[in-house]
Amino acid sequence: MTRRALNWLVTGAHGYIGSATTKALARTKDQVVACGRRDWDIILENGPKPLVGFKNPNVVLHLAAEIGVEKSWANPDIFFETN
Repeated sequence: MTRRALNWLVTGAHGYIGSATTKALARTKDQVVACGRRDWDIILENGPKPLVGFKNPNVVLHLAAEIGVEKSWANPDIFFETN
C-alpha cells in the first residue's frame, strides 16, 4: 500500500529540533514548508506574511517557542504569549 504525500507546515524550523525534523521530512516525498520567526511570526501586530506557494497543510508541526529558563523568569509574559 502506498502512502499519499502530505503537506507539512513546520513552525520553529530554524531551531535545533525544528531544523533536524525538517531535514528528516525533506528526505520523504512529502512537501515541507519550514518557517521560523523571521519568515512568519503569528504574534506580529500586522499578522503573518502569506506562505507563497503553499496551501492546505495536512499536518502542522508546531515547534516554535521562546527558550531560556532565566529569560522566562525575567519576563514571563512574553513566554506565555508566545508559547
